[in-house]
Amino acid sequence: MQSIHPRTYSLAAMTVMVCAIYFATGFGGMDAVNFLQPSIPLPGIDIFKASHERPHDVLRFMAVDMLFIFGYVVVFLGLHSVVRSTAPLFAALALGSGIAAGVFDLIENSYFIAYAMQALAGQVLTTADVPVIYIVCSLKWFGAFFAYLLFGLAWPRATRIDSILSSMMLLFPLVGALTIAMPSLLMLRPAPLVFVKGMAIIYFWHRDTPVTP
Repeated sequence: MQSIHPRTYSLAAMTVMVCAIYFATGFGGMDAVNFLQPSIPLPGIDIFKASHERPHDVLRFMAVDMLFIFGYVVVFLGLHSVVRSTAPLFAALALGSGIAAGVFDLIENSYFIAYAMQALAGQVLTTADVPVIYIVCSLKWFGAFFAYLLFGLAWPRATRIDSILSSMMLLFPLVGALTIAMPSLLMLRPAPLVFVKGMAIIYFWHRDTPVTP
């Protein structure tokens, strides 16, 4: 099986961070982004409001989000390469959950791409598949929560960076559960991931030995 240099995973984490910065600052602010990330309950008409009013912006957003998804799936492969020899079951389940999260994320995006394409074709949008969109979005997050929980439990703690990275991965599902119980805190959900990706950049950049994902 072909080995991959660890800096590949570091570059993938950098890609995720750059995309996240774009989401926060490059798409008209967080209010606009919320319409494309349906974690917060919205009326059906608002689900595709951005797609209807700003279809070109939505398609650009989705193009960047595709890079974001590919990036975090590659990071999952990197995390898997670290724990697969010491905790193969956890590593396999975590990677499967992470890939599932990416698939659900792409399905979620497909809805908004379809809405934007309809708007560009001049079709009037009157209804949205609201329950399906929310279910797909929830499954995306559940997959990510489970993946980071397992990676965090199996992660080695030989160095300070290891300990911080493991702690941040374990914190993510806890914050996720809190935001489910208290939707008003949903904006805090991605916070642990920022630290995870930041530490992953450092961790994999300083690993010199090629690894097998």
